[in-house]
Amino acid sequence: MIFLSHTLCGLCAWISVFLLTVRVGRSRMATSLGLLLKQLMMMNNDRPVGPPTIRVLLVEDSITDKSIFELALRKPVQRFGQTVHFAVQWADSIEVAESLLGHAPFDVIVSDLCLPESAGVESIERLLQVAPHLPIVVLSGLADEEIALHTVRLGAQDYLVKATYNTPRLVRTIFYAIERKQSEQRLATIARVPLADHPDDGLDTVLQRICELTQQLLPCSGGPASFCGTIRYRNSR
Repeated sequence: MIFLSHTLCGLCAWISVFLLTVRVGRSRMATSLGLLLKQLMMMNNDRPVGPPTIRVLLVEDSITDKSIFELALRKPVQRFGQTVHFAVQWADSIEVAESLLGHAPFDVIVSDLCLPESAGVESIERLLQVAPHLPIVVLSGLADEEIALHTVRLGAQDYLVKATYNTPRLVRTIFYAIERKQSEQRLATIARVPLADHPDDGLDTVLQRICELTQQLLPCSGGPASFCGTIRYRNSR
């Protein structure tokens, strides 16, 4: 999974830099990090899939394009053995979208670039200001790589061209956008938390903190006690 790769890379880089400041042997450090990676992968296999209904806010002024979009998401899909439905709420302008975002919960925003009261990246900028916590997928009739790159740099998760997408690609893009956004938010939260209260804290203390934080990042069915107990047991051998 793309989102998992980004999550693990970011987390491991963060952990590695910190552990280099802790006075431990190289072999012990490598063993501990290897065990941590193994446990993270096991945890990902048991992670929650998400809500059975994905709430999509479609910001689109074309009734034809709205109908095509709704048709593409009319049937439920299977995701990790779970049946997932899509509930699409339509807004034909940024103003309507802003009003809906203030009164109803959504999981993802899919927006056109060219709207009545705003054009180009201005539409995305306004949506990001109103709902910075939500992933945004741009759905545009413009097959312009420069614009696509610009919107992603602003904060959009992906860019689709209307004439080229189909149901599987649209569904996959929505899922990946949600998962990447959730991973970014979790990593940002965890990165602000110190691994140790004191620079001289030992490896056991640091690993204890790591396993508690990874529980927040990738919850597993075994619970924190199971994961942390495995870390302590393997590290003490």
